[in-house]
Amino acid sequence: MTHSTTLSIPRDEVRDALAEGFRSGRLPSVPDTLATVFGRAPVSVRANLLGVLLKSASPLALSVLAAGRFATYMFRDRWADLPISPEEASQVTVSQFVEIARYAEQADPTLIARLSSVLAADNASLVALGAGVVALLVQFILERRRAAH
Repeated sequence: MTHSTTLSIPRDEVRDALAEGFRSGRLPSVPDTLATVFGRAPVSVRANLLGVLLKSASPLALSVLAAGRFATYMFRDRWADLPISPEEASQVTVSQFVEIARYAEQADPTLIARLSSVLAADNASLVALGAGVVALLVQFILERRRAAH
């Protein structure tokens, strides 16, 4: 007889575990993790992540990063939501995405919290993280739950 166990984890716990994992260094770096997700995720997830990263960049940075690939976004109001279409996201290469991720990680102290929220928001993002990272997240969450009791 086999038993199946389902672990139900609220999205806010996943978000908090992601943020903690990034800040503690127990997860791969933000750019490395995002490169994995960007390469695997559906284009809608890539568009959301790209919007978060672009919002973290100054107009000058947008004009020079990835050989000017993001210059078209430099005149948008960076403090408003920066919607990126799936078509726009599909034209960005993983290496261009990683370049903006490296910049944003250094330039924006709120980036980890915002990215963690986006990554925890849906199952497609979690699947794109990969089994190893998800296993670490579950471990973090279980450790936090044990410590709370």
